[in-house]
Formats: sequence, C-alpha cells, structure tokens
Amino acid sequence: MITIETSTDYELIADILSRSPALIRPPSAGKLRAMPKTTFFLARYNEAPSGVSCIQKLDFWHSMTKYLFVVEEYRRRGIAGKLLSKSLSHAEEVYHTPVVVATTNVD
Repeated sequence: MITIETSTDYELIADILSRSPALIRPPSAGKLRAMPKTTFFLARYNEAPSGVSCIQKLDFWHSMTKYLFVVEEYRRRGIAGKLLSKSLSHAEEVYHTPVVVATTNVD
C-alpha cells in the first residue's frame, strides 16, 4: 500500500535524496529545513520510506515542485505519480498557484 504524507523529517528526506544519481550535491537536512514556503511529501510503500517530493511557493504567481525521487527498489509502482499529484493539488488548494515542474531523468 502506498501512502503520501507531509513530513518535516529533514534527516530522512536528505537521506533519501542522497541516493539520487541526478543530484550531484544532494541537499543537507539543514538546507531542506531552511527552504522558505516549502512543503515536503514522503511516500511510504508498506510503511517503508520509498520516495519524496516537495512543493515550494516561489511568489504570488507560481510554485515549483522539485526533488521528486523514488528509491530504486520501489519504482514502477505508481509512487512518483502519487507524489506529483499530491504536490500539484497542494499548490492548487493551499498556495492557489500554477506549478513549474523541475525534474531530471538519468535513465
């Protein structure tokens, strides 16, 4: 079962992001904590942390989703889609903004 929750466990989020081959210098927990107007989402697959994303309000006009990443052993299960959907709905319902999607594929 896949669940998506908001999270302020910056150590766990930084640990998951450190596994991304797309991030040359993954963000530290401190950098994540210091990001203004940002909400982080943690995906769990059968309770195991399996992916992250965040949505950051950039200004009055738009938000940006970034750090969308799913741990390799949990891929191809719909987790990234659920994380992206949660980020987009959060921007619409809470920030009331359209979203810029920033992501990288290294496959």
